[in-house]
This record gives sequence, structure tokens and C-alpha cells, in this order.
Amino acid sequence: YASQLEPSTEYSSREEETDSGVTMKEITSDVQPAAETGDMTEPQESQDFVFDNGTITGYTGTSSDIVIPEEIDGIPVTEIGLYAFSEMESIVHVSFPATLKKIGNGAFRKCRNLGGGLIVPDSVEYIGVDAFNQCTSLTSLSLGNGVKTIEGYAFYGCTGLTGELVLPENLEKIGEAAFRDCTGLSGTLKLPDTL
Repeated sequence: YASQLEPSTEYSSREEETDSGVTMKEITSDVQPAAETGDMTEPQESQDFVFDNGTITGYTGTSSDIVIPEEIDGIPVTEIGLYAFSEMESIVHVSFPATLKKIGNGAFRKCRNLGGGLIVPDSVEYIGVDAFNQCTSLTSLSLGNGVKTIEGYAFYGCTGLTGELVLPENLEKIGEAAFRDCTGLSGTLKLPDTL
């Protein structure tokens, strides 16, 4: 996914210390949002992320097509933090890098326009509580074989999901109501031997 970023783009960062003493870093670029086409903007080559030591903790950009980069300032992006994109109704698509290991609690909670197919790469091991709760426009889900934990309510109320749900072979835990009210799912559910 880093190959989708413009190598000549100028990036800048600003560090800020929070009340709790944690240093947060905001990364920005000189790329302007793409021109509007219909109800969606074209995918941007760079977005504005709030980033702290490998974890994206927020998003300040305007693109509806989020491409999580493999690294920011030379540091691999390994986690989407708590509620980082929660309730951002403008998001219609998200792509994850192969460096990502964890999608935190509520990371995309109530992103009701996040649609189409969601592909979780093999590198992801953990999907947190409420991570995609009520993402009602998702139509398909592909879980990478690296996923070991899907916490409770992770995909609760994703009513747009259709077809069969294929669970990763290495899955060790599915939390309470992880797929509750995913009423469009059908077929036979095969649980892996690791559960």
C-alpha cells in the first residue's frame, strides 16, 4: 500500500504532549483532497493520521477512501487504536497494510457507510470489541489466516454482510455476540479446530 503513496509528497509532523504526558504525533502532507465525483471523493494518495509509536489513534483527513499506510515517519503501522475512526460516516472504503497486527476496540464502530468487501490481511492477529460494530454497509468479509482473536460485538449489527462466513484456521477466540444480528450471512459455519 505504500506503493500507492506519492514519493514526491512533502510530509510534516507536529508533536504534542497530552495532559497524561503521552506524546502524540500528527502527520500531515501537502496533498490536497481529490476533486468530488458524485457522492464520493477519489482515493487520496495521502491522508492525515494522528499517529503514536506504531498506532493510528485518529484521522483528520477528508477522504472517503482510507488507505492505511505501511509506515509513517519510518515507523511501521501495527495498530489501529481505540475508536480511531469511530462514527466517521464519510468513510466508504478502507484498506489495511501487511504491517497491521491489531484493530482496536471500536476502531470503525458505526462507520455506517463503510461498504463493499472488507479484507483483513493475514498479518492481523486481533480484532477488538466493537471494532466494526454497526458497519451496516459492509457486504462481504474476508478474514486473514493470522486472526487469532475476534472480541465480542466486533461485527455486531453488520446487517449488510451476505454469503458464507469463513473463519480463519488459526482462530482461538470468538467473543460474545461477535456476529450477532448479521442477518444476511448464510450457509454452513465451520468452526476451526483451534477453538
